[in-house]
Amino acid sequence: MADSLDNLVPCTNKKCLFQSSFLDGRTDISSCAYCGSPPKTFHVLKFYGQRSEVLRTKVVTGTEWLSAHHCKVDQALNFKPDMACAKAEVDPQYGVTLRNVARESFLYRAPGGTSFSAFPPGKRVVLRPGTRIQFGALGVEAEVVK
Repeated sequence: MADSLDNLVPCTNKKCLFQSSFLDGRTDISSCAYCGSPPKTFHVLKFYGQRSEVLRTKVVTGTEWLSAHHCKVDQALNFKPDMACAKAEVDPQYGVTLRNVARESFLYRAPGGTSFSAFPPGKRVVLRPGTRIQFGALGVEAEVVK
């Protein structure tokens, strides 16, 4: 159920009773499945395990938290607030960003980049297709695919 909730794309129509469309592995949703309104602008993070297998995906619009189970291999469905690893935020200049709210540093690679850079606690990275984030010790790697 948690994975299904992570794949809901919000509708922009405040009167829509459906409020979202299910991503279901796609990144090309252009309208709400219920009312036909455009979806809220969103990014899709794809999380990979240590053998490059896809563990889950998550729709990010700029208000979401990444819980421990998103970022760590050993944390199955851990929603404890103090275990959150990142928070999506909207920056007026750069768009949707991801802030490291963990106690450890992560690594990130910008789209088209060849090496990873430090992503310490409190700092943000801009989410653009191709951005990759490594979530520290026992962490998974995520890629922005939309």
